[in-house]
Amino acid sequence: MQSYRVCVADDHEEVASVLVEGLRRHNYDAFAIHTGAEAIEACAKGGVDLVLLDICFPDVDGYEVCEKIKSSPASSDTVVIFVSVRGTQEDIAKGYHLGATDYITKPYNLPMVMVRVDAAMRTKNLRERLREQ
Repeated sequence: MQSYRVCVADDHEEVASVLVEGLRRHNYDAFAIHTGAEAIEACAKGGVDLVLLDICFPDVDGYEVCEKIKSSPASSDTVVIFVSVRGTQEDIAKGYHLGATDYITKPYNLPMVMVRVDAAMRTKNLRERLREQ
């Protein structure tokens, strides 16, 4: 089974560490960052399969981060799942419009987050296999 690299981008270190620990328990190679700029930089380097992305950062908001990730050739295949306290219909629609695969509102249920991450990674894997054929 492939080990996926997951970037948890959240400005609250405790929230990020809970997600990182949960991902690691499910055999993901996970790491945390705490600004929007760091998220853009991490994805631009390549090798990030999935970003669990908050919206509220002190520097660049998560929507702009998603837009930059999806518009860069180096990171356009990176799966983005928003994880945010902002959960209006408009927020969620905007997230999907910008290319997010999923949108999870806080507070979340950690086991359900893992189910949704697993589903997103299965879909990514299938897309890659279809592209190869």
